[in-house]
Amino acid sequence: MTGTADATRFLAMILRTLTTGIILLALARGAAAQDVDLSWRDLDGLTPAQIGDRALAGLDHEEIVAIEVNRAALTAQGEHRVLLHELPKRLGEVGCVRTVWDVTLLDAPDVSERHRQMALAGRRSAKRVAYSPDRPCLFADFVRVSGISPEQAMAGLAHLAEWRSQERALECGDTSGSDICTRPQAAISMARQTAPLVIGREGAEWWYALRPGTRLRLADDLTAPARLELRIPVPF
Repeated sequence: MTGTADATRFLAMILRTLTTGIILLALARGAAAQDVDLSWRDLDGLTPAQIGDRALAGLDHEEIVAIEVNRAALTAQGEHRVLLHELPKRLGEVGCVRTVWDVTLLDAPDVSERHRQMALAGRRSAKRVAYSPDRPCLFADFVRVSGISPEQAMAGLAHLAEWRSQERALECGDTSGSDICTRPQAAISMARQTAPLVIGREGAEWWYALRPGTRLRLADDLTAPARLELRIPVPF
């Protein structure tokens, strides 16, 4: 009986903790809803800059010039993740940098379905960079930055551009089950032509995520062989 009673008390404690967390989350979301004035109907008539001013009210930000749905994010029913792209700026002679805001909106029930309101549930920002010596920043291909500064990321992208301009050795490792490494020309083409999605650094080498599960690694010494790694990507 004692064991059963202890288990019951433990379960009750867990339920109280979960209930408290749900209540706090609801309160936080309710408070956020007071900070933004957006409805589905409003969005159709606003420019990206106007939406940015409302969604980022109270935060320092540059003009928002583009908005896209964050399709890579996992969302619950009634939750919407959108990416707000600031106007990019030059970074050095050959680079560009911009801030991208990841904004979470929640459906908030209203008396009128046509004027359904949205509550602001979260806002966070991240830097993206582009190597663009011969194109305006507005048309550049931006790369997400992982654990390094924009200036470091630009150095890494310049390093990649230098490697791609030369004929260098490439090693290939594949645990994904594809046949890329058995086709040297296909591996070389992927390493040299695929635009990176993310850039980071580990030890004395740069890594570039070319697509989910695929990374190119370059040492600081460009005479060392580069390495293309293919793995089964994590599902989420």
